[in-house]
Amino acid sequence: MAQIRDSSTLVVYQDGQHFQISAENLKEYLAPLATYDGVPGVMYPSRDFQYNELSGELAIAGVINYSYVGLVGYTSPMRIVPTGDEIPGDYYIVGDVTYKNLEPQSWGSVSGDPVEVGDQVYRQKDGDWIIIPGLATVSISTNTPDYLVITSEGPDFNIDINVSEFDNRYVQNNFLAYPEVS
Repeated sequence: MAQIRDSSTLVVYQDGQHFQISAENLKEYLAPLATYDGVPGVMYPSRDFQYNELSGELAIAGVINYSYVGLVGYTSPMRIVPTGDEIPGDYYIVGDVTYKNLEPQSWGSVSGDPVEVGDQVYRQKDGDWIIIPGLATVSISTNTPDYLVITSEGPDFNIDINVSEFDNRYVQNNFLAYPEVS
């Protein structure tokens, strides 16, 4: 059986007359491509979609539900390696200041890579892991006018800063030196 190509000529019978039209022009006439301005027409999925030809279901292929799994570090109940049961979208947060590198041969292509507290380690669709640099959340408090205490809301560590040691090297107190913002 012959295949109809875009260059094929078709005969259309309408109102008692015969008309000829190319298959390509007939397709464009009957079903143009859909456009942004609301013109109905043919739509087709990109690679970001999965189409099931049997059921007709069109689903977004890359959607991942992100799920926090736990902390990475040496202190219990933190983990130094993944469980192996993680699915794409599962992630860990580095929560131990002494944990400086992901364990070798445990985290895919990022095994052995350096990490810091607050970094997130995500399981990707392809099964590999990726490190997303994180930011530690801190609070600043003081009990005396001479010291500030910076406390992380994650792992337990404090940074004490002696305010009297600050001088012009660290604090700019002459803002007239900067151009005016208009």
